[in-house]
Amino acid sequence: MSRSGDIRSRFALGEAIAEIKRAPSTYGERAVARLAAELGEDLPSLYRYATVAERWSAAQLEELLGRTGADGRTLSWSHLVLLAGVESPCERDRYADRALAESLSVRELASAIEACVEGSPGRGVLARNVRAAEKFLAARIDGTALGGSGLHASREGRRLLEQAIAAHEAMKDVVQRQLDELRSLRDAG
Repeated sequence: MSRSGDIRSRFALGEAIAEIKRAPSTYGERAVARLAAELGEDLPSLYRYATVAERWSAAQLEELLGRTGADGRTLSWSHLVLLAGVESPCERDRYADRALAESLSVRELASAIEACVEGSPGRGVLARNVRAAEKFLAARIDGTALGGSGLHASREGRRLLEQAIAAHEAMKDVVQRQLDELRSLRDAG
């Protein structure tokens, strides 16, 4: 399958998962986790598929896949997943333009986004930590990803737990710094 065909297949699956997420009363609780088990896919991947489908319409995806960079290549699925993590549509477009114009690898694009997500270096750290916490929570919800016998039962479960704790601690620090800065601005004016 071609690169663009693979992306389109993942996008179509993401559209279905996004629909399942939107309608828990129709599909039931933990429907995405059950689907992941049936497909033999990890739950965080399915949520990433959904996020990509939630960020772009099928027409927007086609437009994006029709563009090529300086090296003649299109964005990869991993580029799209990374871009989907950027909240602002304008910022997403800006980073997509930059990735194509500069032929950025996924790692280079991640560094660019993290260096200054929407103009604030702290937000890059925050976004990375939120992703770590979400990965842990998704694995916790789907006990099969952790061996099914409790969170601490596997090395992977323990690693995810430690990442989530570190992520929450880092988020507290970022939020506290931003709160202090806002208070000082309020008090100065």
